[in-house]
Amino acid sequence: MEFFISINIALIQLSNVYLRYLPFRSNLTEDETRKFWIKILKLCSILITADTILFLKFGILPLIYKMMFLIGWLSYFAMSVLFIKDKFKNHIFVLGMQGLWAILLQTLASITISLLKNFFVVNEIFMQGLIYLVFFAILWRFEIKLFENVLPARPVMEQHFKWYIAILPLPMLFGITTPMMDNIFIHSFKERLVRFFIPLFFFLVYRSLSNLTLQLEKKNQQEYFNRILNHQLQSLKTRDLIIQENQKSLAVFRHDLRHNCRLIAAMLKEGKIQNAIDFISKQDMLLRQTESEKDSSISVLQSVISIYRQKAQENSIKFDAKINLPINYNSGDVTILLSNLLDNAINFSKSDPPNEREIFLLVSYDEDSIFIDIANSFNEKIIFDESGLPRWNLGNGMKTLLTFRDKHFAKIKFVQTEKRLNISIYFRY
Repeated sequence: MEFFISINIALIQLSNVYLRYLPFRSNLTEDETRKFWIKILKLCSILITADTILFLKFGILPLIYKMMFLIGWLSYFAMSVLFIKDKFKNHIFVLGMQGLWAILLQTLASITISLLKNFFVVNEIFMQGLIYLVFFAILWRFEIKLFENVLPARPVMEQHFKWYIAILPLPMLFGITTPMMDNIFIHSFKERLVRFFIPLFFFLVYRSLSNLTLQLEKKNQQEYFNRILNHQLQSLKTRDLIIQENQKSLAVFRHDLRHNCRLIAAMLKEGKIQNAIDFISKQDMLLRQTESEKDSSISVLQSVISIYRQKAQENSIKFDAKINLPINYNSGDVTILLSNLLDNAINFSKSDPPNEREIFLLVSYDEDSIFIDIANSFNEKIIFDESGLPRWNLGNGMKTLLTFRDKHFAKIKFVQTEKRLNISIYFRY
């Protein structure tokens, strides 16, 4: 029986480890996940052996049973912290939340046990663990959804998630578990009700606040994308105005050209060849004086876009670019940035089926800010770190992006949907 109870404890602890693993699952690659669970199973086999030996030496007593849970809980937690690279306060918060959930399931199992009669102490211990696992299995889908989103939304994590919030579940957890660390296995029904409703109330309040935060984040994101659309709309309006002005200028030019041609024809008809030559020279001088000075940096940017448009077409990638930068703006840094990012975008899109390959580039501005948006097809999953940037190296494009961010104090946002990767960059000029 000692061995079976040790197995029972191990299965409960593994279920707890799994719940604590869920919030950080997206941070691990497949290979890292496999290595993590191999280490966990090795630790599990050691703890099963240790628990069995202690039960054989001291007997199956409630206090020994509870101590086995505490030792295993801390051992698995230490293993998770060492292997899963994330902020320690995030691990602490998840530990507290999972501990409260374990208390809730344990209390449900204990209440169920109290409804069953004619069990000895050993049977009560074994059956409670078994019923705990049954409740865990019943609530499996709900638990996955709950703990995958147990950490606060990213805006809260980056700005407001301090240590006093991270340790918030622990005082409540210790307040509940400290009176339980005695040699009594089944406490009074009143105590069990308190242990059930306190974690339940905490989870309900926390989830309500978390959902409110997610709604605020979605609202902010919607405002962010509305500004993107506004930039695009303003860019299209500006382009239409430029086209209209060019058409007016072209009409005037055609009128003047017809008039000048008639004058030259009249001079040639009258044999005034030198006068015609002088007139042409004078018109040429006027054209040179009115020639607008070209912005070399903008020209270079347009050339770079043309090069990558051609490269995209060679790889069967649909390419659409809309560029609208301020007059006389020195676009050297932007040109270098776009050159590297477009190179990455083409490489990413090439891995997709030809009929799904596409790249969209938008560069626009308002009174004091410039906005850049690059979207490309990409079906593979990208793992992001806690700051919202890809965890793995993107090569020169990523290095250039980080350098640009530090130099221009730019705001960067990566968004990946099912088949698209979107990079948004916003900075003041």
